[in-house]
Amino acid sequence: MTNNSGSNNENSNLLERFYNYDWSSTSLGPIDSWEPQIKSILDLCFKTGFPTYIHMGPDWISIYNEASIPVLQSKHPHAFLKPAIEIWADELPNLITDLNSIRESGKGICGHDLYIEAFRDDYKEEMYSDFSLNPIYKLDGTVWGVMSITTDSTQKVLNKRRLKTLNKLSCQTADAESLEHACHIIMKALQNNQDIPYALIYLVEKNKNSKADFNSLVARLVATTFDEVCKEEFIHEKLKRHIPDFFPNTHEIIDLTKISDQDYNSYIEVKYSTSTYSFLRCDCWPINLVIKEEKPIQVLLKDNSQAILLPIKLTFCNNRNLSAVLICGINILRKLDDEYMEFYKSVLNYVNRILIRGMSIEEEKRRAKMLADLNHQKDMFFQGISHELKTPLTLIFSPLDELIKKCSQDTQIKSYLQIIQRSNAIKHTWNGSICVRLYLDHKNEQKMIVLEVSDTGVVGEEYSIKGFEKGANNYLKKPFSSQELISHIQNNIKLSKIYHKILYQQHRQEKIKQLLLTISEIISSENDLIEALSNIIKVICSILTCDRIFIVSCGQFTLNTLNNTLVALYENLENIIPIDKLFQDEEIINLHSQSNLSQTLLNNSSGIEISLNTYCTDTCKNVSMLSVGIRINDGYWGWIKLHRPSNSIWLNSEIELLQQISNQISLAVFYKTLIEENLKKEIQVKAETIANKTKTQILANTSHELRTPLGAIIGLISCFNYSTLTDDQKDMINIIQYTSDFVISIINEILNAAKLEVHQIISINTTFNLLDLFEKVIKQFIKDAENKQIELILNYDIENLPRYIKSNPERLKQVLFYLLLNLIKFTETGKIIVHVSKISQNVIDNKKNSQIVKKDCLLIELQYNSNRQVNYYYLF
Repeated sequence: MTNNSGSNNENSNLLERFYNYDWSSTSLGPIDSWEPQIKSILDLCFKTGFPTYIHMGPDWISIYNEASIPVLQSKHPHAFLKPAIEIWADELPNLITDLNSIRESGKGICGHDLYIEAFRDDYKEEMYSDFSLNPIYKLDGTVWGVMSITTDSTQKVLNKRRLKTLNKLSCQTADAESLEHACHIIMKALQNNQDIPYALIYLVEKNKNSKADFNSLVARLVATTFDEVCKEEFIHEKLKRHIPDFFPNTHEIIDLTKISDQDYNSYIEVKYSTSTYSFLRCDCWPINLVIKEEKPIQVLLKDNSQAILLPIKLTFCNNRNLSAVLICGINILRKLDDEYMEFYKSVLNYVNRILIRGMSIEEEKRRAKMLADLNHQKDMFFQGISHELKTPLTLIFSPLDELIKKCSQDTQIKSYLQIIQRSNAIKHTWNGSICVRLYLDHKNEQKMIVLEVSDTGVVGEEYSIKGFEKGANNYLKKPFSSQELISHIQNNIKLSKIYHKILYQQHRQEKIKQLLLTISEIISSENDLIEALSNIIKVICSILTCDRIFIVSCGQFTLNTLNNTLVALYENLENIIPIDKLFQDEEIINLHSQSNLSQTLLNNSSGIEISLNTYCTDTCKNVSMLSVGIRINDGYWGWIKLHRPSNSIWLNSEIELLQQISNQISLAVFYKTLIEENLKKEIQVKAETIANKTKTQILANTSHELRTPLGAIIGLISCFNYSTLTDDQKDMINIIQYTSDFVISIINEILNAAKLEVHQIISINTTFNLLDLFEKVIKQFIKDAENKQIELILNYDIENLPRYIKSNPERLKQVLFYLLLNLIKFTETGKIIVHVSKISQNVIDNKKNSQIVKKDCLLIELQYNSNRQVNYYYLF
């Protein structure tokens, strides 16, 4: 109630100032001299709910309505009745030019997302608006003024701009090769950004000093958005950064353990008209405070601009106590409201993903290097064994055979020498040879590397290693058999393949998750579904290798793909191989199984179709095509189709991924449609509410403008009852009185329509003279009947009809009036006979448990053109 009364007072103040203004002193003249249509437009301006301005006269004197006050802010109330050039000279320098152009050409101007910098909420703020400038014409066709209707589109522009930033960060996730590289690509993605004018990122790591027995906390500046400005300038092999002068002290490396918390006690409140924010004033970036409190900190810089420090927890850091702090600038034309903070939180989530991705890649490289070092050390170890042991043993065992031959007579010495020969760790094969082969082979249509070791020599059981069967070390001890060597290598290969499969699945699931989220964001942000689908297929093409991808709409919810409408098309000219194709260890669908699978899936109505060799009319060549249906509302809305060269195979994972994309599109479209329907229903409810208020106002005006004067006329007519009048004058007075009564009854019926909608209509029954009522109604049509030479006859059954009845006389007069009006209107000559009689009729009595009872009913028969008749039954 308070808001409504305040609004009404504000609007009444504007109206009062408008009508009290001395218009006679202007070129427009007094208001009474203005044309009626201009007054109506001015009245509409003050009553409409949209921000509306009217610029009038040669000086373009401006008026506006109550809805425009939030837009004007501090300009109100001084801007009312001021020339437009005084109000909008700074914000809209081209307004006067546009107004003069409309006056000369007589054509309106409209625009979308017009950029304006205006003082709102006690600070200079960026605004965007949709506007329409429409000429107001005089009766002679000249332009009297211009009406400007505006709507604020600032939030729409901000949402679109911020979503573009998040999408840019999302696309950079897969490019991170290390932690530092991830920081640099984040800064590159945030360059030239209106919502984040600048950015810096510090990596904070806790290092334990074993000698001093304490932990040191060190923050290192890794990247900024200023790095690219001077990328060719190097000082001492380090990139020189141009840090702005209004920044706090920005050191490359900060020892946070030497900074006291007392340095961060200077808080300053920045007040706006509707809100107050607290900012920290400090000499250096409060990184220690952000890490300690684990929440964002707002900082006021030297030039009174603002920045925010956001903490980042790095969970995947290989037992390293590592975290990060992202410093972002705040747009000087925006205040740090809830929507701005939500945007920063979203940016923080994407930055966290990129950093974790870079750390995981860096960790993989570190592990690979560590394994390579181990392999190198192993090779060096065996080379050392070969050099230090094999050579001396060879020299020792070379004369062994000759010595055995010479000592063949001495059995005991010969047996000792043979034991030494069998214990030879280098040469453990008695006879034959050892052959080692490494070659490519195919098994189940898969490529595989085969290591083959063949041993034609004789080896005893004493040479097998018992420890290996019990899980011994990876490195075999000699002597060993070839079977053990092959088993050892096969186990290592299997472990390596399992490890790579796990990494591949993790990476693939993360990539699919990001892809599905990107699809939902694109559909929810775009107003046009066709444009959204065009952007989606570009994203799909970066994941799935194909020559051509497009979406067709079926038009109807059927599986029939004939006569389809092309909705979106993208042709891949670069043929980039995505990361999915780096792992080819999946089961590949062969030609025969694909044909059977296609038929089976279609028979089961799964919405998947695979054709390995089909003709494409657009490209005029045979292609391998994968199609997946898009279901909306339990029916097929369209198909996603991918083309590859003829007879190309499709992996199971590719089919499953495309099916997930199709389901995500269906869910996103359904969710967006549901939101739009709810929004339409809300608008419809609001429109109905406004319509009801308007109808109530019209009915109130009808009651005031028509019923009140008629009441005065009826009151004056009663004064003639005591005057001496001629018979003709009395007849005219009676006709006037009856007509007035009848018009009032019609007005009452109109007003009762509103009561009828809310079930509040009440039938007022009074006692009245039935015959007198019929005579008065018929008298109104005597002159019209005489003009058309029609004879009006009332046949009233006086003996059977009661003289007085208790019913609703107004209702009966209205029915009889319209019956006679239509009969006289459509009858050329002849007679119109009104028969009035009483009959009994069966009716349902609700007061007696819906029993059928007999009641008297008034039968009105109107006979015209000798053989035509209209019957009307009136229950009383």
